[in-house]
Amino acid sequence: MLSQSATKEHALLNNHPSSLEGIMMTVAKTYSVGLCALGVLVFTVGCSSSSYSSKGTRVHTVNVGQKIEPLQINAGRGDEIRWLNLRSEPIAVVFPKLDTIPISCRTGFKTVDQSLLSAVVPPNSSASLCFAQMGKYDYQIRLDENIASAETDRNASVFIVGRGERNPKPGEQFENITP
Repeated sequence: MLSQSATKEHALLNNHPSSLEGIMMTVAKTYSVGLCALGVLVFTVGCSSSSYSSKGTRVHTVNVGQKIEPLQINAGRGDEIRWLNLRSEPIAVVFPKLDTIPISCRTGFKTVDQSLLSAVVPPNSSASLCFAQMGKYDYQIRLDENIASAETDRNASVFIVGRGERNPKPGEQFENITP
């Protein structure tokens, strides 16, 4: 027969694992709910795509792959225009007449001979510009960065307008225009 103190000890030992299991179950439930909520938050934030930059302006992307889309793009003053190279070789984005291009931000673009603004964009990379004044800015995309020719160069335009909208002139080319 067990003494009274041995009975208490036996009861404590038997109760201790069950109370420990209860505590562990509570902790596990709490953390699993918290981790699920965190996972949903990360998934929601990670999968949402914002077309606005950190400065509150819109980001417009020109995809350069087999085709250049869009060839003509409309944007508002201060919006970021981003050229994304989807090709397997570097491309060049070239703006002639540097002195007539008012830029408020640029990434990857450099001044060449005081007459050109250009960016060499490696595969799966991008370069970007923000235009400070309204107007039409013509540029070329050189599909082979080292060779300037009619076979590898594509002409395109950026239209900077008040709110990213514009009324085109009669006879103006309208292919691939983004709002």
